[in-house]
Amino acid sequence: MARSKTNTDRLKKYQQDITLVQEWRKQQGFDAMWLRLIDLYRGKHFSEVYMNNEDRIAINIAFSTINVIFPAISVSMPKISVLANAPENEDRSVIAGAILNYWWKHYDMQSPFRMASKDFLMVGHGWVKVGWRTLEGQRLMTSAEYDSAFLKKADERDTYLAENPENERLVPSYEEIAESITETKTVVKEDRPFMERVSPFDIYVDPDATCMQDARWITQRIIRPLEEVRADKRYKQSARMDAQGSSMVAAQYLVEKERRRAGDNILRVAIWEHYDLVSGKMCVFTEFGSDFLVEPMDMPYSMGHPFAMVRNYDVPGHFYPIGDLEMLEPLQMELNATRSALLNNRKSYARKYFYRKSGFGEDGIAALRSDADNTMVPVDDDRPFGDLFAPMPQSNMTADMYNLSDIISADAREVSGVSEYQRGISPSVRRTATEAAMIQDATNARSADKLGIIEGFVTAIVRMQLQVAQQFLSGDQVARVVGREGKNLWFPYTRDDILGEYDFAVEAGSTQPGNDQQRRQDALGLVQAATPFMEMGIADPIQLYKHVLQQGFKIRGFEKFISADAMKKLEMQTQMQEQQLQQQTMQNQQMAVEGGTNIPNDPTQQGQFGVQAPQMAPQDLLMAQQGDTAMSGAV
Repeated sequence: MARSKTNTDRLKKYQQDITLVQEWRKQQGFDAMWLRLIDLYRGKHFSEVYMNNEDRIAINIAFSTINVIFPAISVSMPKISVLANAPENEDRSVIAGAILNYWWKHYDMQSPFRMASKDFLMVGHGWVKVGWRTLEGQRLMTSAEYDSAFLKKADERDTYLAENPENERLVPSYEEIAESITETKTVVKEDRPFMERVSPFDIYVDPDATCMQDARWITQRIIRPLEEVRADKRYKQSARMDAQGSSMVAAQYLVEKERRRAGDNILRVAIWEHYDLVSGKMCVFTEFGSDFLVEPMDMPYSMGHPFAMVRNYDVPGHFYPIGDLEMLEPLQMELNATRSALLNNRKSYARKYFYRKSGFGEDGIAALRSDADNTMVPVDDDRPFGDLFAPMPQSNMTADMYNLSDIISADAREVSGVSEYQRGISPSVRRTATEAAMIQDATNARSADKLGIIEGFVTAIVRMQLQVAQQFLSGDQVARVVGREGKNLWFPYTRDDILGEYDFAVEAGSTQPGNDQQRRQDALGLVQAATPFMEMGIADPIQLYKHVLQQGFKIRGFEKFISADAMKKLEMQTQMQEQQLQQQTMQNQQMAVEGGTNIPNDPTQQGQFGVQAPQMAPQDLLMAQQGDTAMSGAV
């Protein structure tokens, strides 16, 4: 019978795995290459120190290429749709979609998403970590809370005394009860999902893996000050007190910002948060420690490990994909060398002359060096002037050298797929409308591929967020939706309202920059298409005009553009719609009560922070989302 592994054996195995993957990444040159690509984007193209007088110039096409692609895929917040996998979850899917859109905006998840997207473009992949954060703190009690606590203890005293009158001397007095009540109260400061970008240098994966599906383990390196580690009570006391720090840990960082943050005078510890995907265990340890900071335990999240990866250009059989800058690096260096040579050749262009020193006196030499016009140069020699003075011959670059920059730039555009049209510059070659359309179609195909990857990345993130919410969300929550008329629509929810299995989708193009001109053209095109129907009395011109102002021109206060008679008609229509919605809501509530669906029935239900929140059915929420789909705040 095989001997079961002890914690000591597991720790040695995990530490050996990390040492091997560090050596493997060093041998393959991944870390050095990622650092070069980041420096390429930053414009730090020349690492050596030049001791001569030659100048170096960097024409940073890497920077411009990334900054053309990046806004096209991650400038706007994604609009998330949740689809139920079962009929009984249809109402919950509407609530879950509204909550996820709210979280993305309110908790600023766009910032780590954008940073991971830039990693995705520069080094070929990006990472984010999704989880649940709960933080508790102390605050002073209000007078009402203090009175409530006092009355509760006083009632307990009186009840006990009534049942046990013989123990009256053991029962505290009211004054002693008042003194025993603390003036502070433990409250939850944060109870929400979180998402953070993780540096590609700090994530290590099983070196035998070709994708995340066949990886046996994944781990995150976290650098912390030694004092923080020893004071962190989440770690085992004996292990954290045994942790050893070193100022050299800061040198392990490959990013200059992190090196500055660490500092040489602060002892740091490299901590590894390790996820064993085979056994389903999670643990925390130091690189050279003899014991676990957190012993192997079941993974805290039902979804498994908390990391989501976005991959750029996949290479079959290799785990790490290729980024947009890796293929541009040699062209970038060639362009820099060419332009630097041209710069130095231009700098060396200066007219120089030979002269016989014996043929010119001091006045003659001073006249030769003078920039003044019509200067007389005295000559002290009777030989021919051609023997006394002659220009120095120079070797200039050929004219073809000055065309190399255009050739290299054209190669960079071909390799990156970023055309002159995308860069917002006039093309160097005039093309017909058909040719321009064909180039734009090819560009759109490559952009759509990038956009599809990013939308899949967002889908993976929100799936993990909903899973951790289904596992850890507690208490009553209240969220706010901005409806069609710009009014605040409130709805309460609990963990039961988001349970279930769902499919997720990101609205196509929602992360791209908004095209105001195209939106207005679409709105005006709708007016032209609806004109015959308005003449026949089929279409409502007031509602159509309202739609054009709101959706086409983003005007919220549209009432000032509509006449008084039309506004009365619109108000009557709105009242009728509200009555129909109220009737439908009552029917839905009755069906929910009969079917057991968890929909709050109290129209004055208090939210998490005591704010009155009117009852809102999922159908009403869906209509609000269709009107604007804007999660703008929370209670």
